[in-house]
Amino acid sequence: MSKQKLSVDFTGVTVSAERLPEGKHVVTIDDVKFKEAQTKTKMLEVKFKDSDGRVAYTNITLLEQTLWKLKKFLEAVYQRQFDSKIDMPIADLKGKRVGVEIVEETYVNKKNETKTRAAVDDFFPIPGSKDETVTEDLEDDDDGEEEEEEEVKPAPKKKKKKKVEPEPEEDEEEEEEEEEEPAPKKKKKKAEQPEREKFPWEE
Repeated sequence: MSKQKLSVDFTGVTVSAERLPEGKHVVTIDDVKFKEAQTKTKMLEVKFKDSDGRVAYTNITLLEQTLWKLKKFLEAVYQRQFDSKIDMPIADLKGKRVGVEIVEETYVNKKNETKTRAAVDDFFPIPGSKDETVTEDLEDDDDGEEEEEEEVKPAPKKKKKKKVEPEPEEDEEEEEEEEEEPAPKKKKKKAEQPEREKFPWEE
């Protein structure tokens, strides 16, 4: 009896990964690329994968009215605020960790069939996974370089000038310090009165 053989070419055939179920998950950005919708609208297609290999996808439209979603995504990834123009290579997002909330949504495919799929409804930062090595390309208009704080050197201490005590003035003479004792007053001698002439009865 001849053995029956199975001859199949699996080249280019891939098996769809299991989708993330509803709920909140910690994931890694597995891939990110630009994509163009049928309406010629540019979008960012992001693929997420958790530690079990389950995946989820999201498309972030690059229209002015939908930039809030891109802003929320980037702020959750980098855990910082973005309030001005930025320039960044999208490849820098690969490997970053972020939190996503998955919801089930229904859609109609090209065959007019109603299907369900896992959709990313929200993003949130992962505590303790803040990326401290943000590239220069991701920084705002400050060319990615944080202004170095100038080290404020303490003002040089002013040398206290020693007060030069005036040299003691030489005592001109001891008379200035010790008052000269006044000379004793000379007793005025009473002026000798000339002898008067004796009267006759006094002889």
